[in-house]
Amino acid sequence: DYIIQNGANSGVGEAVVQMARALGVKTINIIRNREGHEQVAARLRALGATHILTDDQLGKIETKDLVKSWLAQAQGKKEIKLGLNCVGGKATTEMARMLSKNGHLVTYGAMSRQPLILPASLQIFKNVHASGFWLTAWNDEHSTQERQEMIDAVLDTMDEPGHPFSEVNCTSNMWSLTETGDLQTRLLEVVQKATTAGNGKQVFVMK
Repeated sequence: DYIIQNGANSGVGEAVVQMARALGVKTINIIRNREGHEQVAARLRALGATHILTDDQLGKIETKDLVKSWLAQAQGKKEIKLGLNCVGGKATTEMARMLSKNGHLVTYGAMSRQPLILPASLQIFKNVHASGFWLTAWNDEHSTQERQEMIDAVLDTMDEPGHPFSEVNCTSNMWSLTETGDLQTRLLEVVQKATTAGNGKQVFVMK
């Protein structure tokens, strides 16, 4: 089976690529067509991404034919059963159209701030389902033991021999507990950097 996801170069996206690789699941990964997207695609391939599309390819006939050719060449099952969405908007609607019959679209983010529209035809004729995921709610609904079992399952997959996991590329912003200055001001500076295009992912580390 296949997974299709947008925001493939996000932290979650890179983790999905590597988890899927370790589990023997193929991935179709959607990234934005912007400056430097070739380098993004190269990193995803190095992590184990099977196929990569840019967002401006979605909805085009040639792209649909391309995806069909990928599925035709695949070994075993040839269905896209799961879609992971952190973007929303029209591009996600087009991604949902690629799901196979009885496919499931899971939304865990909405970076475009655009509504998610799921055509009735997908629900009626392909029985595509959609649901949301919020880790906080999941934690509230599961016991400590169940949460630990989930964490153990993830870590066991990451420890599989022959499939080393790479950390997400990010910039660490250090703050020492002995450092003088205003912590709130420093934290806001890092948040501003993280929300400004071109600065990449930022992590605030307190020691």
